[in-house]
Amino acid sequence: MNILLNMPFKKKKNHIVAVNKDNKVREYASQKEAALDLGVQPSNISAVVTGKCNTIKGYAFTEADTALDCQGRQKVLSDTRLKANSRSFYVVDSKGIYKKYPNQRVAAKELGIHFKDISLALASKRRTVGEYVFIYANDVEKVDENNTPYVDEEKLHKMVDKIKSKGKKTVYIINPDGTYKKCYTQTEAADVLGVHKEGICAALSGGRNILLNHIIVDSDTVETIDENGDIVVNEKKIKELVLEKEKSTKEKPLYLVNSDGTYKKYNGPKEAYTDLGYSSSDLNSILHGKRDNIEGKSFVFAYMVESLDDDGNIVLNEEILEETRKRANQNSIYAIYSDGSYRKFSRRKDAIDNLGISGNQVDASLNYSRVVNGMVLIHANDIEEKTKSGVSLIREVLEERIRIANKDAIYAVNLSDGEYKKYDSILSASKELNIKEGNIRAVLKGRVIKTSGYKFIYANSVEKINDDGYPVPDEELIREITKKESKKA
Repeated sequence: MNILLNMPFKKKKNHIVAVNKDNKVREYASQKEAALDLGVQPSNISAVVTGKCNTIKGYAFTEADTALDCQGRQKVLSDTRLKANSRSFYVVDSKGIYKKYPNQRVAAKELGIHFKDISLALASKRRTVGEYVFIYANDVEKVDENNTPYVDEEKLHKMVDKIKSKGKKTVYIINPDGTYKKCYTQTEAADVLGVHKEGICAALSGGRNILLNHIIVDSDTVETIDENGDIVVNEKKIKELVLEKEKSTKEKPLYLVNSDGTYKKYNGPKEAYTDLGYSSSDLNSILHGKRDNIEGKSFVFAYMVESLDDDGNIVLNEEILEETRKRANQNSIYAIYSDGSYRKFSRRKDAIDNLGISGNQVDASLNYSRVVNGMVLIHANDIEEKTKSGVSLIREVLEERIRIANKDAIYAVNLSDGEYKKYDSILSASKELNIKEGNIRAVLKGRVIKTSGYKFIYANSVEKINDDGYPVPDEELIREITKKESKKA
């Protein structure tokens, strides 16, 4: 950085400061000295100083005694640089690549276009020359902390967009995934999609704005003015158009919802049944409400669960997802055992095949809470609930079912040593202990105190459910009951 930038000017008669467009500073004792160094006439320098012209050979000049302190010097240098930079401009091509030129003739020679066309574009009398847009450098340049000029790319591209859009409606092509491309003419939009211009025109003027699965709209539909007065794209409107399109297209996006509450989005039924190996009729029957699920899976159209919040973000309707999960779970069954363990089956047939019981036994247990082979069955939706962490079992219902499954279970207590053992039924205890079933029932009903040295107690009367949901014996209660009965005997 030139040390002169942070020093006040020396007050000398005819003292001259020269600044070019890159903020390079030179100081001269007189206009004559400056003219000799830069190879120009003193009269040319005088014309710049007096304001008759802006620059000569890329330099602007000012008298040093116009500002004596550092703060004043910075303003003088800034104003003088803007003068030196007044003829410079940027050329931006159709791809957004830009280059700075010092004057129109240099640009015309390099780009192969007439300098008068460039002059018309810079004067805002033409939008473009060929594929090029022209913008004065002073309109898009800033100066950094080292007083070095640089281009504000965001502002540059906004100005390009504004110039190209001036006086006409541009075309937006919105892709199925919500991304979009701005085209400045219908011809450009047609080239992007590989269709005739008439197709774009028909999409814009007709009632249906869908073309090759893309949404075609004009700039008035999706552009708005922000608080700074700049033209910006309304992202929320883009998403609304995509969601609206999904409702009307044949291949509508959908969600797969599993019985455990997890879900996955597909772009359409075809993608879903190809991925999952189902037939199209299976999916359509679920989507149109003719059946609830297939193998613990249900489906719902995306437009039924998706909506936009105030910030334009897609949010899912948790209530509809939960309803769909319950549909996926409609045929699921839990088998709950007397020890508190359980198994889940996605279909009634799976329960029959894996548990070795008949359909009638399944129905009897589901409908009348009958105990079958030491277990009781319950519909999954009757025992499950949706929580923040996922799907969990309702503890009260689980405990009740454990007690039902446990109603035939008994404890056999050896009165000689106090040891005890649980049996699923009177029959299993009878076989293992070699005691007649009638004798065991007599003890359980209180007709006798003991039989063959054993006291028998129903499990539900001496068990409690622990924090993990498993029934455990209350050892103190068993000892107390045994002690009382022993005294009676």
